[in-house]
Amino acid sequence: MGGSLGQLMRGDTVPEFESALFDHAEEGLLPRLIRTRFGFHLVRIERRVAGQPVAFEDVADDIARYLAERVRHKAIQQYVSILASEATLENAAVDAATSPLVQ
Repeated sequence: MGGSLGQLMRGDTVPEFESALFDHAEEGLLPRLIRTRFGFHLVRIERRVAGQPVAFEDVADDIARYLAERVRHKAIQQYVSILASEATLENAAVDAATSPLVQ
């Protein structure tokens, strides 16, 4: 229904939308509709900002923090899933894991 998506980078959207955005080098209205799992989209690219390579040493700490947060988040997810599998609920259906080897 319209609106600005702001600045997007690879990985920010669904693959079919991303492919249409980044495989088309020009700015302006894209020449065809983009079909995604969310429907059809008319897209206008107002401007492109080229990225700059960053030295690994400059971002190593940020990467380590990001990965540690992902591991912590997954562990909490698994823990909550195990707790849910052990809970007793009445009049509710909950899909929960029954093993510590949760995916």
